Amino acid sequence: MKKMMIGFMGLGLLLLGQTGWAEEAYVTNTSKITLRGGPNTTQKIVTMLRPDQRVEVLESGSGWSHVRLKGPGNKDLEGWVLDRFLTTRMPWKIQALSLKKENSLLKAKLSRLEKNWKEVSGKEKGLALKMKESSGSLEKLEKEYDTLRAESAHFLDLKKKYETTYKALKEAEETAKILTKENESLSSSHRNEWFFTGALVLFVGLIFGLIMGKQQKKRKSSYY
Repeated sequence: MKKMMIGFMGLGLLLLGQTGWAEEAYVTNTSKITLRGGPNTTQKIVTMLRPDQRVEVLESGSGWSHVRLKGPGNKDLEGWVLDRFLTTRMPWKIQALSLKKENSLLKAKLSRLEKNWKEVSGKEKGLALKMKESSGSLEKLEKEYDTLRAESAHFLDLKKKYETTYKALKEAEETAKILTKENESLSSSHRNEWFFTGALVLFVGLIFGLIMGKQQKKRKSSYY
């Protein structure tokens, strides 16, 4: 029982070591190579591996590597490959394709950034134009306000002068009415005085005439 447990532990450590050692590798041959069912050339060919084929190395020994195929469509096929046909360095072709893809992504990102920058720049220009227009409108309103305030002050002065003049005119009209009434009253009094004076003179003249007439009659009668 103890030996069995030690055996299971050893197997577990072996599997753990194999899993921990697994790494990616690539086929370096310029033409297709065979993936065999065991670590010798007499084993059955599982499939053919194309150049730059990506695989996962599960274990190695005696010049052979136990690999699992990576990538879509491979369905995790496993087999053995000669070590001389494998390398851990990513092939230049794959690197170039990866860089090309990354470059395309960067270009697309740059295009989006340029588009966003143009939109932001356009909005910024629009805001600057609106701000300039608003500033001009504000300056115009301030000038109009100053002009209106000056005109209002002038208008208030004119209104005050008008009210003062109007008041003086009313007072002058009232004074003129009073003087006119007094003048009319005075004129009427003078007319009455002249009338009475004339009548008195006429009456005195009449009396004087009568007296003188009687005196003359008396003188004539004394002559006879």
